[in-house]
Amino acid sequence: MHPIFLATSLSLLLAEPAAAQLCFNGDFGTSLGKNTVDTVYPIQPIGFAFPFAGTTYTHIHVNDHGFVQLSNNGVPTPLATGATALYTPTVINFLGGGPKIAPLYCDMELTGGGECFLKSTPQSCTVTWWNARSYGIPSPRFSFQLQIDASGAIRFVYGSGVTNNSTFGGVSDNGICGVTPAGGATAPASLDLSAGGASVDNTTYENWAIANGFDLANNTLLLLPGNPGFSYVALGAPQNCATTNSYGTGCDGLSLDAAGLPSIGNGSFTLRANTVPAVSPVAFFGFGTVVQNPGLPLGPILGMNGCEGYTNLDIGLFGGGLVAGGTSTFSFPVPSATSLVGSVLSTQALALSLSNPFGLASSNGVRLQVGQGY
Repeated sequence: MHPIFLATSLSLLLAEPAAAQLCFNGDFGTSLGKNTVDTVYPIQPIGFAFPFAGTTYTHIHVNDHGFVQLSNNGVPTPLATGATALYTPTVINFLGGGPKIAPLYCDMELTGGGECFLKSTPQSCTVTWWNARSYGIPSPRFSFQLQIDASGAIRFVYGSGVTNNSTFGGVSDNGICGVTPAGGATAPASLDLSAGGASVDNTTYENWAIANGFDLANNTLLLLPGNPGFSYVALGAPQNCATTNSYGTGCDGLSLDAAGLPSIGNGSFTLRANTVPAVSPVAFFGFGTVVQNPGLPLGPILGMNGCEGYTNLDIGLFGGGLVAGGTSTFSFPVPSATSLVGSVLSTQALALSLSNPFGLASSNGVRLQVGQGY
């Protein structure tokens, strides 16, 4: 690597923790799919010409196994839904086919409430894998995010619990993090990305050949292009980030989740009441300052048998949007006020129901903590 480039990269790397927040981008953008299995989602525009390994790419192909493929309007051809290589994280598969960027290529799944999102702007493209789990292993649930910038910079942001594992057998419990132009490129040696450093090969990666070897959970990895190669550095644990945490269970099938995070300035944060009973044209969203966990049984009080209250409702109850496809949404834009960082709210959805004498169903609760997010 040229010494001038190395010095410049290091100065950028050292400045990065002070200049950037190490949190998820709270605006997840558009959902690509929920509860999917071995799926490559439809081709998406990146939003700009992304420079990678001496070429620029305009389109991205996201899948539910923790990596993306790059193309120019589908060229080179990406892996297809159901392809064995999607869930078989070997170095050979990583290097095959088209160019890949992998926060964590592993045999994970989005069933049971996992979801994948994409947000594109003229400056950056962000992919979020949310509430994933290793194949056949119920917990831990984990989330991570990829951001690619028009400058060629690549950022992987990992939540807690991120790991490589699987019960499928063979090499399915391996994991790979990194980048490659693929196309049959020759593999250099696996690196220790958490240690930081620089490579001179456009294939820059780490391969964990043992289950649960992944060591970047609750961290952010930054890669800067060297043309060829990349400098890479782990930026450390996030602080004061926005979070959502689900607790309890709903009745009559009603559930509540969020699309995005309550990060300050996120005007797109949305709550979603799901599986709303067919008799209810809308759902209602209650907010309070107390997280009631465990929930308060509502059968003895209101006749809402099997339902529980998870918020004290001292802020109020608000109507959501009309139910479409069993879902009612509530837009909850978060102001750009740093004074709100650390504030905690509880929320719960209600909907009309025929399952109890009181005529209402309640969802699980969701704890919202307002925080940072780049």
